[in-house]
Amino acid sequence: MRLPLLLCVALVLGGCGMFQADNTEPPAELTRIETRLDVDQRWSRGVSAGSADDFLYLRPALHEGVLYVADAKGRVGAHDATTGKPVWSVTLRTPLTGGVTVDDEVVVVGSGRGEVIGLRRDNGAELWRQRVSSEVLALSDIDLGFVVARTNDGRLHALAAGSGELVWQAGRSTPALSLRGGGRPLMAFGAVIAGFDNGKLAAFSLERGSTLWETTVAVPQGQSELDRMVDIDGDMSLVDETLYAASYQGRVVAVNLRDGRILWSRDLSSYAGLSADRRHVYVSDEVGAVWALDRDSGAPMWRQEQLRLRAVTAPASIGEVVVVGDYEGYLHFMRQSDGEFVARTRVDRRGVRVPPLVEGDTLYVYGLGGKLNALVPAGSVQ
Repeated sequence: MRLPLLLCVALVLGGCGMFQADNTEPPAELTRIETRLDVDQRWSRGVSAGSADDFLYLRPALHEGVLYVADAKGRVGAHDATTGKPVWSVTLRTPLTGGVTVDDEVVVVGSGRGEVIGLRRDNGAELWRQRVSSEVLALSDIDLGFVVARTNDGRLHALAAGSGELVWQAGRSTPALSLRGGGRPLMAFGAVIAGFDNGKLAAFSLERGSTLWETTVAVPQGQSELDRMVDIDGDMSLVDETLYAASYQGRVVAVNLRDGRILWSRDLSSYAGLSADRRHVYVSDEVGAVWALDRDSGAPMWRQEQLRLRAVTAPASIGEVVVVGDYEGYLHFMRQSDGEFVARTRVDRRGVRVPPLVEGDTLYVYGLGGKLNALVPAGSVQ
């Protein structure tokens, strides 16, 4: 059985506003901060019905100056990234649960009915629809003509992006109880890399689906099924030939992409995942603390603990800051050098569940209430 990720965390930790018992710890209250960075909101538009009532990770995608978004009710839209103005919009007769991903020709989304759907990039007309084994939770980028869907039963499905033809399937065993996450498979060097609910990380040949390597990030421990959850469900990051990943109730690891060898590891539990830049690996842990680890060694550089139980997203780095969203729709900007807050702004009162999309100097944020926002951190941190 898959527990909705936020529900599981609420049950175990008391987060996300789901606190009914008197002895359950509520999310941390926000305190006033000294603003040291101007954040300009270029535009904000209500573009969809959102997915606030569904435990989904519907991400925006950006291609050649156009943003593509989807919502739980089946609507897919394209919007000019400079102005937010709509380019086209279509409604599919199926609930959407995974995506969006895009290339020069096709926009791809996944449905809760076990379908992967390809649309024309220029007008949204449906090109193909392929049945897969179960509900689609996440889609990879499109690379070398392939798109890979991750489904609720722990399987990967590689499809030809142009036609929807199913090329291969692979998967790993799924525990009796697991989190419902939205971690995307990553594409690199002719391989697709994915984390699984059994704490394993594996790379597969993109063309054939054969296993290139497999490594263990976390080993289940404890007596109860809750204690033994070690899902790799959060965002991973790739810098050069090093892959960074984190597991729930396990470790953060740096892995050699060529052979799966673990270069370093640190005990740290995360379900939201991480991001990496040239100096740091930024991780949101299971209770909402944001960490910066040295990218070369995994040594902790700083930890920001004032967002405890606020269901923060995986971090995104831009300029001199690292940014996370939270369950009330706030974006928190922290200085990369020491983790101090330098700015805060609210973008969607229904919350933010997927990390900001960074392109150049702009953050694109898609909220659970269906708001799409473009923000630019202006100037240097004071």
